[in-house]
Amino acid sequence: MKLTYILALFLLIGGSYAKSQSSVLYHMKGIPQTKELNPAFFNQTEAVYIGVPMLSGIDMATSTNGWGYNDLIRKGTGVQADSLVMDIDNFYNSLDDNNFLREALNVTILEFGFRAGKNFFGLSVGERQYMNTNWDRNLIAPFTTHPDAPKLGEDYTTGKLDVSAMGYHEVTLNYGREINDKLTIGFAAKGLIAYADIQAENISVDMVSSNNGYSIDMVGRGNVNFTVPGTVDYENNQINGLDITNDDFINALTGTDNFGLGFDFGADYKINDKIRVSASVIDLGKITFKTNSHKLTENDEGYSFTGIDITKDNDQDIGEDLLDAINFNGEEGKYSVNLPAKVYLGGVYSLNKTFELGALTRLRFINGNTSGTYSASANAYIGKFFSLATSYSIIENTYNNLGLGFGIRASGLQIYAGADDVISLANPSQSNNTSFRFGMNILLNRKFKEKKADLELE
Repeated sequence: MKLTYILALFLLIGGSYAKSQSSVLYHMKGIPQTKELNPAFFNQTEAVYIGVPMLSGIDMATSTNGWGYNDLIRKGTGVQADSLVMDIDNFYNSLDDNNFLREALNVTILEFGFRAGKNFFGLSVGERQYMNTNWDRNLIAPFTTHPDAPKLGEDYTTGKLDVSAMGYHEVTLNYGREINDKLTIGFAAKGLIAYADIQAENISVDMVSSNNGYSIDMVGRGNVNFTVPGTVDYENNQINGLDITNDDFINALTGTDNFGLGFDFGADYKINDKIRVSASVIDLGKITFKTNSHKLTENDEGYSFTGIDITKDNDQDIGEDLLDAINFNGEEGKYSVNLPAKVYLGGVYSLNKTFELGALTRLRFINGNTSGTYSASANAYIGKFFSLATSYSIIENTYNNLGLGFGIRASGLQIYAGADDVISLANPSQSNNTSFRFGMNILLNRKFKEKKADLELE
């Protein structure tokens, strides 16, 4: 098994899960999980909340820079009218010069918290996985009939490909304190234990074909760090095989060697009875990989493809040979990865005791790239047991994102849900951004009261 299969393995792992957070919930009061967006938003109660195991927080999201699933997979025409077809040309035309795909899922396994006087304490255990892929449009060109497709005798470069995917366990301790009637602060410390990771940076292949098309000379570039359960076999400093057993998976999931720390900081400040502002920094930290970790670096050797000799029996894998043009030198080695940090800046204007208007900016930082989400929201508190939030967001340069969130409380059970783009849930194939969060909590000895135009809990 060569590098081809390692990359595919991590794309499947990272593409299935990752950490995500729905911004529509940021300004909603009375939902304990908003502390994941700002640790100063802890539960304003002296009672206890307990997250329903495995159901207190299920959070998933995908986002692109503007292209959607239906740009690649379309309904066929003519004799293929009853089938779905892959339209590479249409997909290529939908891309920008630089493109990305981000996918995420977060599952909270156990969680509880309580308010004691002016202090809040909380504990949660969860699974975190994410994938971020960035690539140049030119990477797709050879598979199209577009005029940009490379021709015989022309130089061609794939452009850069970056892949960042990770899976890890997270244990979080929360502390918050109401400093005075105006200022509340919060802090979270996280222990992180990773079991799989890949960080591929600046992967590219330069190609030169002969005028007669008889040969293609290729030189690969890039660097890859990865951690995978199992044993990687090297031959002459290059990957020759990968052996993964059930015991390898169990050891990776239960091991503690690939350890890291993360921190959240937040503050909420009431300017007056009408205006409140807040800010937070989430996931500031890194994980160091020491076990089953490997470092691959490019060398100056290239690869010359001259076709296949059809007169001989062989099992030559052309796709693998093309990827082998990158020709990495590999070795076991320790490396560190920063978490994808986020910054939230928010503000709320209270029209009255039950209706608020909000604004929010979220900045996300990963591998030197920054992306932004900008939202305007309206929150309503209907009666004592129902809250509703609506939002409009600009997400990753897309402008058709209408969000909706709600919280319901009855007989000590709370159910909440939120999505930053509800339209995408109805038609995900045409969506550029899809996010959804759902959770259930058990609330003990809670009832609403009014105090200084705030909705608080006791």
